[in-house]
Parts: sequence; C-alpha cells; structure tokens
Amino acid sequence: MPSFEIIKGGAGSGKTRRIVERLADLYRQDPFSAALVLVPTIRHADQFRRRLVQECAIAMNLRVETMTMFARSVTKGSPILSASRATDELARVARRTVARGGDADYFNPIAGMAGFVPMIESAVGSLLEEDIKPGSSQAAAAQTDSALASALASIYAAYVQELEQRRLIHPVQVNSVAASAIRAGADVPGIVMVDGFQRFTAQEIQLLAALSERADMTITFDPEASGRSESDLKRLQEKWPSTHPTQLSPPQDNVADMTKGEAANPEQHAREIARQIKRKLADDPTLRPSDCAVTFRQVTPYLAMMRRIFAEYEIPLDPAAGARLRDTPLGSWLNRLLGVKDNGWRVKDVTAILRSGVVNLNRWNLTGNDLDYIAQTARENNFWSGLEALEGLSGQAPSGFKDALNDVTALHNLMESDDCDSVQILADALYGENGWLQDPRDVDDESAQCIDQLRSYLTEMADSQRDDADDAGDNEQEPFERFRERLDRRLGMPILMRRTPGGVLLAPMHTMHGLRFKHVMVGGLSEGEFPAGRRYGDLLSDAMRQELIDAGLPLPPAPRSTEEELWQSVTSRAEDSTNLWRYRLNASGKEATPAWVFEDDKSDTVNRPDVQEIGESASTRELAIACARGWLNGEFLRPQDSALSDAYSWHAVRRAARAEQTRRSFEFAGEHEGQISGGLVRWRTREGGVWSASSLDSYLTCAFQFFGRYVLRLEELDDEPEEGDAAIRGTIIHTILEKAFEPLVEQEQPLSVETLGDVIHFIDTEGRAMWDRAPEEHAFGQAALWKLEWQRYRDRIIAMLSQQVMGQGSYDGYRVLGTEYEFNEETDTNPPLRIHGKIDRVDETPNNLVVIDYKTGSIPTQRQVRQGKSAQLPLYALALRNHIWAHDKSVITRYAKLPSAGDVRPWALDDAIEEDSEVIDNVVNLLQQSRDAIEAGDFRVNPQAPECPPFCAMRRVCRVNAFSRQKS
Repeated sequence: MPSFEIIKGGAGSGKTRRIVERLADLYRQDPFSAALVLVPTIRHADQFRRRLVQECAIAMNLRVETMTMFARSVTKGSPILSASRATDELARVARRTVARGGDADYFNPIAGMAGFVPMIESAVGSLLEEDIKPGSSQAAAAQTDSALASALASIYAAYVQELEQRRLIHPVQVNSVAASAIRAGADVPGIVMVDGFQRFTAQEIQLLAALSERADMTITFDPEASGRSESDLKRLQEKWPSTHPTQLSPPQDNVADMTKGEAANPEQHAREIARQIKRKLADDPTLRPSDCAVTFRQVTPYLAMMRRIFAEYEIPLDPAAGARLRDTPLGSWLNRLLGVKDNGWRVKDVTAILRSGVVNLNRWNLTGNDLDYIAQTARENNFWSGLEALEGLSGQAPSGFKDALNDVTALHNLMESDDCDSVQILADALYGENGWLQDPRDVDDESAQCIDQLRSYLTEMADSQRDDADDAGDNEQEPFERFRERLDRRLGMPILMRRTPGGVLLAPMHTMHGLRFKHVMVGGLSEGEFPAGRRYGDLLSDAMRQELIDAGLPLPPAPRSTEEELWQSVTSRAEDSTNLWRYRLNASGKEATPAWVFEDDKSDTVNRPDVQEIGESASTRELAIACARGWLNGEFLRPQDSALSDAYSWHAVRRAARAEQTRRSFEFAGEHEGQISGGLVRWRTREGGVWSASSLDSYLTCAFQFFGRYVLRLEELDDEPEEGDAAIRGTIIHTILEKAFEPLVEQEQPLSVETLGDVIHFIDTEGRAMWDRAPEEHAFGQAALWKLEWQRYRDRIIAMLSQQVMGQGSYDGYRVLGTEYEFNEETDTNPPLRIHGKIDRVDETPNNLVVIDYKTGSIPTQRQVRQGKSAQLPLYALALRNHIWAHDKSVITRYAKLPSAGDVRPWALDDAIEEDSEVIDNVVNLLQQSRDAIEAGDFRVNPQAPECPPFCAMRRVCRVNAFSRQKS
C-alpha cells in the first residue's frame, strides 16, 4: 500500500527543504530513481530543480512539472479544448440559452454587452473546477430563491450538456480526465511530491487521489496562506482520513532585513529598483540574477517599462506576468487597422499602420522616409481625415501609398460584407503570400512571438467557426461585429512571453507564494495600487457562494487572498533583504499617498537622488546625467560611448550648461529669462497697435508666455487630437449657441419662457447633428465616446439657458441684440492703442446692455477681475461704453457657464456701480502698463498661477522653476 503524508507549516518553516532533503537522499543512493514533483508554476519548478541539484548533484529521472503540464502529458489525444476555444463555445451556448428564455432570461439586458461572457466564464469555470453536477447546481439555486443563481445554473447546465453531447472537455477538467487515465494504467513514477500550492480544486484532488493509489505521496501545505487554505486542508484530510499531518515549527530568527525607499515618480522608482539590483550583483560575485525578485500588486502596468529599464541596465529579466496581445505593438497595430474606418479614415491612423515595425513595407515599395514625407504633406495641405483627403494625399505621395491605401480599404470592404469569412480574409492578408506582416525571422524575439501567436489565434478562430457551422448544419458567416468580439477576447488573454531563464523574476504578488529568493523588491506601495481596490461584479460573490453552500452545494470559499494575506506572503519570500519602494508623485504629477504597509514599517526611508555620481553610475543614462551635472561645476567629463559623443549635441549641452546654471540660481539670467533690449516689439507698442482680451490676459498671466505666443508667434504643430478635448468641445458649444440664437436676433425677441422651447428644439435637432459631425470636421478619434457625451453636455446647456430665463425674467424692451459681435475700438492710452475682439452675445434691456461670454470650463473669480489679473470682462465693457447701442444705458458684463458641481456664485460687472466702474476704467491703466513694459523689453518668466497651464505654447522651452518665480 503506497504511503501518504501531509506536511503543514507556515511560510519559512522548511516544508520545501524537508522534501528536497528526502529526494536528495533518494538520488544519492540511486541517481536514476523516478520521481515526480508537482508545483504551481514553472518558476517554482526552476527553483526546486536548482535546490535539489545543489544537494545531490545528479537526479536523472526527476520530473518537476506543474499539475496542468503533467495532466496534459497523460491525456494526449483527448479532445481537450483550448482556453479561447472553450470561451467561444461558452459564449455561443450562453447567448443561445438566454435567447430561449426561461431562468436564463435574467441576463437578457446584458447578454449583448462585451463584459457578459467574461463574467459568465469566471463563474462557470469555478463550478467546473469543483466538479459541480448541473442538477445539483439547479436544485441549490431553486432553494435560494435567487434569480441570478437560477440563471447561472441554467447556463451552466446547458454548457455541460453541450460539452457532453459533442464529447469535448473543458480545460479545467483535464485533471479529472488525467485521474481516469492513471487508474486505467497510465505510467506514473513511484514517488510523488506536491509542493507550493495555496489551494486545491476538486478536480486537482481527484488527480492527487489517483496518483496516491499508485505512488508514495507527500504534500506540503500552508493552512494559513489564505482564507481558503484551511478549508482545503480539511478537504485533504477528509479524502485521506487516516493521515495525521506533520506540523513543522514556525521559523525562528530568520526574518530578512527590511528597508524602504522613495523616488519621484513611477519610472524613477522602477529605475531605483533596477539600480539596487545592479549594485547587489556587483557587490556579491556569488549572487545570480535569479536570486532576486521584483513584485508588484499588478505587473501588467509596469511590464513594458521594466523590460526597457532592465535592458538599459543590462540585467536579465524573467517576467512571470502574462502580457496581453492587445497591449503589445502588434495588438495596437491590429486594433488601429480594424478601427480605421470607425475613426473616420484618419491620415494619422493610416500612416501609423504603415509605419509600424511589424509591417512589411517592401510589399508596397515604401520606406520610412516616404512615410515622413506623406505625414508632412498631409500637415501642409490640411489632409486630416476621410477617404477623400486620403485620395487627395495619394496624388502627391509615392505610388506605393496609393497601393497600400487600396489594400486597406479593400480589406475592410471584404471583411464587412455579409457573405465573407472575416477570419480567413484577415489571415490571408496578414500571412498569405507577400503578406502585410514581417517574417518572424526578421524581427526581435518578442515581436516574432506576437506574430506567431496572432496566427495561432486566427487559425483557432477559423477552426471554431467551421466546427460551429458543421454542428448547425449551415455555412452562414458570422457578422463582422461578432468577429471583432471574438478577436478582442483573444487579444485580451494573457500570453507568457518567451522567458529569459536565470533572470530576475518579475511577478505579481499573488504568484510569489512558495518561492524563495536572496533579495525581494516590492514596488508600487502607494494607495490605490496596494492595497488594490475591492473587486465587484463576480457572479459567484462571497454572499452568493454562502447561499449556495447553505442550500447544500459543495462549494469552497472564494480562492482570492486578502491584501493582508498577500502582504504576509510577499514579505516572507526573502532570505537576506526585503526592499520596499514607493513613488511620491503618480503619472499625473499628483502626490501619491504611501500605502499603509509602507507607513507601518518603522525602518528608515532612503530618498534616492535623481542624479548619481559618475563613479556610481549603473547605466549609460545615469553616466550622461552625472557628466552633465559635472559641467555645471566646470568639469568637462563626458561618456566615451560613441552614441553619446556626437560632437554637435554635446557642444550644445556645454553651451547651455552655463545658462541653465544661472537660471537655477538667484542670479538674473537676462535674455535667457526674457529680458531683451527695448524697442524691439514696436508693432505692439506703437500708435494703433491692436490688443485683444486674450493677449492682455496672456501678458498679465506670464510675460514669457506672451513673448512666445504673440511676439515670436510660436505654435506647436497642429496634429490630429486623439479625442475631442476641451478646446474642441468649447468651439462646438459656442457654435451651437450662436446658431440657436440667430432666429431671436432676426426677430428681435428675448430669451424667455416662450422662446426657450424653440431654442431647445434647435439644440436637440441641429445642435445634435453639429455635435455628431465634430469628429469628422475636427479630425479626432473615439467618435463613439464623443457621441455618448452629447446628452450630458446637452443637459448642461439647457440648464444654463434655463437659469438665464429664471434670472432675468421677461419684460417689455428686452431682446437678444446680437451674437458674435465684433468690436475694434480706440483707447485713451499714450500712444492710443486699439482693442479688438468678439463678444459671444449682447442682450438689451430698457436700461442696460448685457454682455454674455460663454464658458465651458472654469471662470475667473470676482476677486481676480477686481485685482487686475483678468481683463476680459472689463475690456468688453470698455469696448461697448461708447457704442451707439449703449446710449443712456449702463453696460453689464458677465459669464454664462455650463453648470457643474462646486460652481461659484454668479456675479457681474455693472458700470452703473461706482466700484465696478473703477474696475472698467482701470483696464486702460493695465493696458498702458503692459504696453510700457513691452516697450522696455520685459518678458521675464513670472507666471501668476501656482501651476503652469498645459495649453501654454512655451511650456517646453520655459523650464520655469522656483528660482525664476522668486526673481520675477
């Protein structure tokens, strides 16, 4: 009778060491002994092999595998579905079951949504893992009186029946199939060890039971690893009731040193982690990269960054996190290709499709220089979007561009036709003879793997579609939208990129259990990242599980570990040191609050400097920064790397070093901080010089900004916005309001209760059409999202107009006098200057002219206007004072803002009020003072805002700092 043993103990208690020593004794006696070790991941397998070989040197017939790898090895030839194929089958069965009505009709409102299938897949997978019989799930659901439980049980029963009828096996059922194969005589070693698992499913326990009938088995287990672990230990003891677990004592005095470190931002804190590992490897010649691990709560947001940084530091990295194909360059390229029509055939998208490194440009005889020329030509001729613009551009571009454009349009026309196979059309275009994609042998390893993976996905989708058609007995092609949905599901599935064996492990926290390292770096310890937000939306929530358990369904607790359990696990993985890292500012530049675990730790925090000394530089980038800092101190060291030694670039840096040093001190930097010779900007200061409210506000806000925008006329190159921004939104809303008020101006009517309905009708019809046309007219993407925003902004426009009606009432003599009124008036400055601008709307009452300026964003406060920090309203009032409209009338100027939470109380300037009249008079003094300062050449950096606005055209060259603010 084979033996069976359970060894239990906490983290670091020596469970793995116990079975390593047993196997080492076995292989010292017989190097050819057959043994099987089952572990959770391939990283556990790597570590186990290394530890065993260190003990016994030779282990010839040792197999260290994950449970799934072993199960598949004994079930070769069985009709086991791939994960993506199983998802396709479930999606088809679930939607069909919902469409038939009954209990599953509960899901009808969401069955067509993208998140429906993943939600159902998670719950059905959990039921299959626990080998729940469909009848049992339906009976338990009936006892709960839960419509959700009954709907889920209905879909689960239909799916299991579908698998049985077609003799297919779901991937999670491979363990029970392997158990049957073992009982039927499949070869198994005489010794089986199971190590590193936090939990066991019913399917896995079936496999372990079959192995224990034919082999001596030892299982190590930590009952405190998670809330589920204790429940699973009880299940193991129920399966083997005669077994009494061996309890190992908790570890004594083997807690690793723990330190904390902070860095400025996410990238800098990732660099510091890489730098710390580089130093540890340099200081200890016996240390291997695989002795170090880096872990985050979620690795995916850091994966690309860590790959780039570790490559820069020349440290091998072994990511355990699965990358989604949609997050790779190939996935981004494919989504852009399939979405180019929905985004309005933007020139930017088409050139990006051709520019991608995965595309075979030789197909169209194009080069990178050709694409640069095409982009420049598009910008110069304002070719932004639409097939007409692309065709016009192709007439000025190399001939290959027209061929490429024809191929892209033909691909979309074919894929979206009713009787075509979208999968096969795309596969032929990408991988056929002279296909669009590069040969995998001509690109880097990661891109090659992505190209091969996409081919595999398309082949699998074609097979799945063909099998479904055979089962249904028809050859009807799936709609293009359903094809996109199936492809998106696959692009969102994690795939393990090719490993770098022996590299530093990069892994999410939940995969670290059971692994041991010399040094562990824990990053991203900021609120919101760790602890992670609680997940919602699981169909089998804790409450639902408990209801089903109470109804007699044999379900274990949910398999997720709590954040505290994850923290205990990850901080017990190191033998020598655990290093905690967090960033002070998030990717948006806002302060990031440290996680509570970071604050609770009492060790000193190391604040790493952004620039290292030359002798401590761990990468080429650090060496360049250190040398540049030395130049500010009069040194002339520079890196020897040829890529960094370009004579012109280093010469430019040397010349700029002194100016930068002066700017970053209290010494005045003269022309480098905006103080130029007087009299150079005469077209602004001479008699008749034209000023607008925007230009005066610009100078009052920051003279250096004014210098760049209105003197040098510097502007960033126009490019297609990725989505409709605040500026575009404001332009569209202004245009809608202008057109909506034109009938009132023509008929000399007021905005009143009687006319508001007509204005709203125009907004709902013509205004909606103008809003919907904006993505095409302004050439920006995400058109669907833009259109979804209409209702929210429409409601805010109506609320603003309703407030105006309630605030001003309706009386004789009131009318809308004009919209977009343009003025050009002379002022009493010396010499006389002219003010020019457009007023959004002018209303007339018996005693007043009311100037209204629309705002979709924030507005200046009354205090800012009275202090002379915003000149727009006073300047408008000044322009209308002497106008014929204002005869015997006072001028009132105010803002009309789309309502939102936190709005300040509405206010206005009324020149009939003495205090307000003084503010309007003072705008002439502001204009005179600004004119005199410009005449003297004063354009110093003096921003009057705590943070410079993102729309400032000078923000890339100004480099404002604390010193320049003090000197201004």
